[in-house]
Amino acid sequence: MRRATEWNAIDEPTVPLVGRRDEVRELVLALQTRQSRLITGPAGIGKTRILMEAVSRRREPSLFLQAPRSLHDLLVRLAGMLHCRIARFPILSRATSVALKGAVLEALEAEPRPILLEDIARADPRMYRFPQAVYYVPRSCLRS
Repeated sequence: MRRATEWNAIDEPTVPLVGRRDEVRELVLALQTRQSRLITGPAGIGKTRILMEAVSRRREPSLFLQAPRSLHDLLVRLAGMLHCRIARFPILSRATSVALKGAVLEALEAEPRPILLEDIARADPRMYRFPQAVYYVPRSCLRS
């Protein structure tokens, strides 16, 4: 299972990106203006690499999740990354999705940051409901 990570400027790519200047510039502008973008395409064409470059140029913390399997998995991982605490559920993985969703949205409203979701094509279709909610959080943005 791949893990969720907080992505910081320290994680900058070591190999220079060549020939994608316009795409990176557009993503940096989208990050600055907190606009959502959906990046799709076949595996191995450089979607994640372009995102890494854009995020490293912004030098702001971002949440990066690979292959969330379900809505609950996505919420548990985000809640952990955002250091959410739910009194009724000291163990986040045992919290209900409703409780997790509220805690995560509250944390994002308090401290907005980009969320990058990778490899969600095979995820449970119910998982897409949460990114729709994140879209409406002021000053937050979502990438996938």
